[in-house]
Amino acid sequence: MSKRSAGLGWALVPMLLLVAVVNGCSSDKEGSDNTKPAKSAPVLATTAIWADVISSATCHAIPVDSLVPAGSDTHDFELSLHASDQVLESRVVFTNGLGLDASFTPVLDMARDAGVEVVDLGAAMDSDMPPIAGDPHFWMEPERVRGVVGVVAAKLKPLELMDSTELDRCAKQYSGDLTDLTTLMAREMEVIPSSRRKLVTEHHNMGYFAQRFDFEVLGAMNDASGSLAETDARHLEKLRVLMTSAGIDTVFVQAGESNDKAESLARDVSVNGEVVPLYIETPPKTVDTSADAGGIISSTYVQMMTVNAERVAAALSK
Repeated sequence: MSKRSAGLGWALVPMLLLVAVVNGCSSDKEGSDNTKPAKSAPVLATTAIWADVISSATCHAIPVDSLVPAGSDTHDFELSLHASDQVLESRVVFTNGLGLDASFTPVLDMARDAGVEVVDLGAAMDSDMPPIAGDPHFWMEPERVRGVVGVVAAKLKPLELMDSTELDRCAKQYSGDLTDLTTLMAREMEVIPSSRRKLVTEHHNMGYFAQRFDFEVLGAMNDASGSLAETDARHLEKLRVLMTSAGIDTVFVQAGESNDKAESLARDVSVNGEVVPLYIETPPKTVDTSADAGGIISSTYVQMMTVNAERVAAALSK
């Protein structure tokens, strides 16, 4: 054998050993019945807002998918077959509760039977702050959200999707962010005089917001007690009288939805009446121009509530 051939032969030895090791590992994986699944099972939330809150509580180390696409109405949303499969294959599903995601109950019951943990965040609220009847939108109050962050961390910890100590640190950090958010919102709305701290909304969705930040809810356009058109018209007339008496000519509605009745109601009260969109069900979209971003992205819960406080302050401080 020539020196060149001998050198080539010795050079191939490490490569052959590497191939043998890789093949051996592959055979072990394929032949083993005890292979543990990768710890990447999905964590789900019923809404985009809760998906952001839960992921934020982990410093975004754990991605959380939302069952309801951003921009859709959770109240009457129907899960697709694909989404139902996602629920059944997940390890934990966080729901808002309080009737908001009641249409998901059959699938969630099946998931429980299959061993998936279903966490009702509404039921996890501090008992000292009971829920408001007829209003499931408790995320509109940051302190209520902060109150369930510990529950979120406790439910995620057994999944071992991230270091336990780091999860505790992230949850504590996010709790602090929510406390800061409450302070920021209160400061933003200090400009509103007490005589103007009254809310008229499209739906019953600002009760928790009003309770925390010292507002009175005059009423909602879509009252649960009225279903017929005639009853609805009478209800709107009563609301108009209330608004006129209180000197309030602003109606707050869900951003992204046109509402001719809200426009008419506000203008019936005053020629300067206005309709102000707030982000209730879905965070606003922002444009991220960074190189790795996909362009238009959803804002965070903290950003969403900051915008809401700014809009309420601007509308009612006039």
